Amino acid sequence: MMTVFWISALLLFHAYFGYAITAWLAARRSPASRKPQEATDILPRVAFIIPACDEAGVIQAKCRNTLALDYPSDLLDIIVVSDGSADKTPELAAQCPGVRVLHQPARMGKAAAINRAVGQADLAEILVFSDANTLLSGDALRLMMRHYADPEVGGVSGEKRVSSKPGHPVHAEGIYWRYESRMKQLDAGFYSLVAAAGELFSIRRSHWEPIPEDTILDDLHLTLTVCRQGSIFAYEPQAIATEPPSPSLADEQERKVRIAAGAFQTLFRFKWLWLPFGHFRLWYIYGSRRILRWVFAPVCLVLLLLSNACILASTETHSPIYSVAIAGQLSVYTIAAIGWGLNRLRQPSSPIIQACFYFVFMHLAMFAGFFRYVSGRQSALWRKASRQ
Repeated sequence: MMTVFWISALLLFHAYFGYAITAWLAARRSPASRKPQEATDILPRVAFIIPACDEAGVIQAKCRNTLALDYPSDLLDIIVVSDGSADKTPELAAQCPGVRVLHQPARMGKAAAINRAVGQADLAEILVFSDANTLLSGDALRLMMRHYADPEVGGVSGEKRVSSKPGHPVHAEGIYWRYESRMKQLDAGFYSLVAAAGELFSIRRSHWEPIPEDTILDDLHLTLTVCRQGSIFAYEPQAIATEPPSPSLADEQERKVRIAAGAFQTLFRFKWLWLPFGHFRLWYIYGSRRILRWVFAPVCLVLLLLSNACILASTETHSPIYSVAIAGQLSVYTIAAIGWGLNRLRQPSSPIIQACFYFVFMHLAMFAGFFRYVSGRQSALWRKASRQ
């Protein structure tokens, strides 16, 4: 039990703290850490693709926001690809001058819609993808494009922000994404991202490969496709993409479980990243940030608590560290339960309560997502979680 306890503790420490420390130290020492050039005249021809299904409430605001971006209009091809929308999404998007609309009545899924849009963007040098409910900062495109001055860069991700406020039922989502953004900066400084922010990311047209139509997480799939070709996925934290949070815990739970199912799908598709052959740094990032976080961390949390309890129950004399450890774990779970209750009641709570709640919430979603994936119950045609 002591062996189980310490292995679980070390794996959890590495997943949430150890990797960050090593990546930060390596980035400081490595002369190869990439920074974007200051040049602002790097203006490739861009296809800006907005997949949209039943987005009538936000699509015109999205089109206006995209048209207002600080980028030459003659180099920007805005494409709204409507996949099986049952509302007026295609008609409303077509009312925006300068926007091309590709509508298909049959719903084939987001991956199929993206494939269709890219097929209509042969002249583009860079493909940009952005969600319909996401608004961008005015200089987002220019800031992202400057990274392509580096020929080793095959893709660039923007910065996701969640516009939640204290008292919102999933305010913790915004807290989590501040942590995740910091981790992405460490990934990029160390070598490369392994998961772009789906709300805003781009790739070179030359790196495009059609996405399998049953793909659940297109952003993760395309990021690893770029990395598989030997290129780097850069990060631009000043290219801000802001989206609203899920309006309820039920919607957020459905979204997280779907993401978890997609994570396991990707894990089995990209088996070449399981072992450190080829590129050690890429494997180290993927192993620490994805395999360890998705596969081992949820199990380690359970094993840590069970082994800790067994140690205390089976030995009369033991190190005080085991008493402190179980007290800390039970405190986190108690605080998480309080956070769950406050969120259900739509009552404000402190960042610590929200952080503990979302930490437990995410790991429970990973368990649910794994069983949904292995049972084949997660379709690429998912019910869109509503957004405020």
